Amino acid sequence: MNRAQATAGAVDYFDSGRFHADLARRVAIATESQESRSDELHAYLQREIAPSLETLGFRWRCVENPVAPCCPFLIAERWESDDVPTVLVHDACGHPLDQTFICWTCDTTVQPTQIKSKPGRARAS
Repeated sequence: MNRAQATAGAVDYFDSGRFHADLARRVAIATESQESRSDELHAYLQREIAPSLETLGFRWRCVENPVAPCCPFLIAERWESDDVPTVLVHDACGHPLDQTFICWTCDTTVQPTQIKSKPGRARAS
């Protein structure tokens, strides 16, 4: 798919009313984590969000949140090829991100400009 085809598909998704229908259906699902709606939140992630990710080529899984069991995490991955590099990008405005990351291994604060990309699958240590 080229850029023009992707843009045309996005315009059609919006203009046809499918975007509005998807959004209305999703907003109508009661998923407030503050209300401990664990069953509804699990169903929302697994029956609503995950199938949409699958159509885009993602694999997914739900992981229990050890701090707040009523608020699971949905982790999705889309892997194109081991031969294609992973690239972290920022908007073309060029401003630095106001976000820092903490290395899981050494607990060091890492600025976005210090992040490097390596080919291959990411591994959590």
